[in-house]
Amino acid sequence: MDLLTTISGSKPWKLLLLAAGMTLGASAEDVVLTTPGTLAAALGDADVNAIVTLSVEGPISNSDVKLLRQMAGRDEYNDATAGNLQHLDLSKARIVANANDGYYFKTYPKSNTTADDVVGSNMFRGLHLQTLLLPDEIVSVGQSAFMGAEIETLELPDGVTEIASDAFSECRNLTSVRIPASTLTIGGNAFAGCSALAAIALPGVTAVSDGMFSGCSELADVSLSENLTAIGANAFQNCGKLQHLTLPAQTASLGFWCFKGTSLATLTCKGLTPPVAQYGTFEGVDVNKCVVNVPKGCAEVYRAAQYW
Repeated sequence: MDLLTTISGSKPWKLLLLAAGMTLGASAEDVVLTTPGTLAAALGDADVNAIVTLSVEGPISNSDVKLLRQMAGRDEYNDATAGNLQHLDLSKARIVANANDGYYFKTYPKSNTTADDVVGSNMFRGLHLQTLLLPDEIVSVGQSAFMGAEIETLELPDGVTEIASDAFSECRNLTSVRIPASTLTIGGNAFAGCSALAAIALPGVTAVSDGMFSGCSELADVSLSENLTAIGANAFQNCGKLQHLTLPAQTASLGFWCFKGTSLATLTCKGLTPPVAQYGTFEGVDVNKCVVNVPKGCAEVYRAAQYW
């Protein structure tokens, strides 16, 4: 039986569960909320720790996020729980502000609370989720929002303008993430330690911040925005499979150790003048093997530039 053509309306991960011979029953739930803070009531007598797949529609806030964390393996203090939630669909949900209580308390004395249309700081930190669909209205991703989570793939909605520092750091199972053109700013170490991430495109990002991809040992394909102006310190440090990179014409500066630990073999520079380099920018790059391509007539300018 071809599940993809005969079971209409089922979500992709539910098809996977069926194909694997798993019973949907208690392991999958769909809930519709009209009021934030009512997820627990909507689930009723269901064994929340047995739910593997969950779809939530409607407004959610602190207590709902706290329960989702519990169901996905971590409580509000980031301690382990018995939860087994692996697939979460929030595409029809809406994160709404609530300044009371909180969903993550390990930042004591200040807990993390929900804000309108924001994936808040530490919101999915450490969770066992493998797949997640976010609401279309999301505008930003907070600090350490997914840090150490087991998420494998993620698409950020169009409209996300900012990703804070450490947002995806140490997500060791993350193989792909879609960054929309609306995203202009990504904080330091945002993807540091994402050791399974092989490729990424940054169509609108104006700077690769300090340590952004440090330790991304599988990263081999990086597409930078034509509006990129800077690459920060340690940005690609220990990206051992990175062999080729193109710097857009507006790139003005390169940070300390930004290419250390790469296998850089080809660096294509579109600018008529070289970006300002720092002592150690090309530390570890084999100058006898790395080919630097520059615009016609600009070779001498690059050769004369300090630290090139």
